[in-house]
Amino acid sequence: MNRGISAFLRNYYRHTLPLRDRTLLFNIRKKIIWLFIGYPVNFGFDSPEKRLKNFANYLEDKCVLNAGSGLTNIKFCKKQIKIDIDLNTKPDIVADIHNIPFKDNSLDAIVSFAVLEHCVFPWDAVKEFRRVTKRGGYIICGIPWISPRHNAPIDCYRFSDIGLRALFEYSNLKVIKINTVHSSIQGWSWITYEILKSRKILRFLLIIVNPILILINYTKKLQINTENCITGYDIIAQVDK
Repeated sequence: MNRGISAFLRNYYRHTLPLRDRTLLFNIRKKIIWLFIGYPVNFGFDSPEKRLKNFANYLEDKCVLNAGSGLTNIKFCKKQIKIDIDLNTKPDIVADIHNIPFKDNSLDAIVSFAVLEHCVFPWDAVKEFRRVTKRGGYIICGIPWISPRHNAPIDCYRFSDIGLRALFEYSNLKVIKINTVHSSIQGWSWITYEILKSRKILRFLLIIVNPILILINYTKKLQINTENCITGYDIIAQVDK
């Protein structure tokens, strides 16, 4: 009976409705399915631009290198120079941050979000940041701690706040501040989503879980942050004056 009804509806849509209406119905169906089993709207993570507002006073009237810029855009600095290895992001300069094509002590500040975990040698990248930054200049980076592997094009490392401090102090940088970012729930939401998505037998659970994740991640009162389950960190460090 169900197969007969299904076949009737398919034939009705195919032969009765105009192509434009069939396309519209298909797109609506796609959006509904995406809501329940698709990527849950970035899990409510704050964008790099929003996080950078915490450091705006360090970047105003500065020439800032946006290292591994991706789609991040810094609006409150005097001048922004974007470098990235991905041509599709339309950087000003195509370059690898392990080897930045600038002279020593030539930039006021560097910003780099969600990049160092993708570097094969992040300690060399931080040394490059220090080399090209003027004395007294600032280096601001954001990096995940609890998150699934996400290749862009590779994913190599995770740093706790202790590890992040050590990474920057190893390059003789003065760490000013380390902030925790996102809630613990947001990081574990992403992990839960990836686990359920990875097995066909579990994907049906996303119909139940995804709307709940969206509700939690976009409701501040439901977000929980615990010291041992931090999703990520932002760090600001300074080159010796």
